Amino acid sequence: MRSGLTTVVFVLLVGVAAVVCFGPWYETDSSLMFMALVKLAALLIGALGSFLVHIQIDPSKTQSRAWLRMAIGLLLFASAQSVLAYHQIILNELVPFPSAADPQFVAGTILLIWALFEFCIYFARSGISLGRLSVFWSPAMITAVVFVCLVPPLLAPVASASGSAAETFLNLFYPIAGFALLAAGTVALRVGVLMRGGKLLNIWVPITLGVVTLTASDILFSYLTSLDITGIESPIDFLYIAGYLLIARGVLSQLEMMHKPNN
Repeated sequence: MRSGLTTVVFVLLVGVAAVVCFGPWYETDSSLMFMALVKLAALLIGALGSFLVHIQIDPSKTQSRAWLRMAIGLLLFASAQSVLAYHQIILNELVPFPSAADPQFVAGTILLIWALFEFCIYFARSGISLGRLSVFWSPAMITAVVFVCLVPPLLAPVASASGSAAETFLNLFYPIAGFALLAAGTVALRVGVLMRGGKLLNIWVPITLGVVTLTASDILFSYLTSLDITGIESPIDFLYIAGYLLIARGVLSQLEMMHKPNN
């Protein structure tokens, strides 16, 4: 599929997801099926694409190992999403929290953080002029400052909520881990901006935007559920769908770049 057509398909899927999540059909069986299938498809495409990139790069290189970790992380996310889909579609019940999906989400998130920071280390050691180390890592440091200023007040109600220890841990872990992903993603995005030709931008803009939406959804979920605020499922579902689709699009952009002539 050509790059422009692929982008159109992804944009259409995000648009349909918005209609489904914010329209009157959100709680219907067909909507649940659509959301579950799109999430699974995006994660599986991202995982397969990352693995295909991995096997085409010298396995001794840091970049190759990073793509493999990303592939495994996204595959763990897909497995976790299948658990959620089983509860929602097969059992027709609310997904328990914590659930059997959460250990897979936690492991997958850790692998994605590891992968993104490995990408950053690869860029820093590539020999390309990207500025002093303090400048190179400045997007991550800015993200850390935002985290310190913004997240503790937001997560204070989570830490003091009357849930189980596992529930409290997960509600703290997901947004904190999301900011770690965001820190690495913004560094990679800066590298893409500095590179001529826009090729890396096509990879890291969607991946970074995907990480931003996942971080926002994790913070919303943790904060609002700790306050027992209901009716938040539709925006959170939309953010997850958009995030997974954006990450998958970035991975496919990497594959497309590798398969173009003279690349």
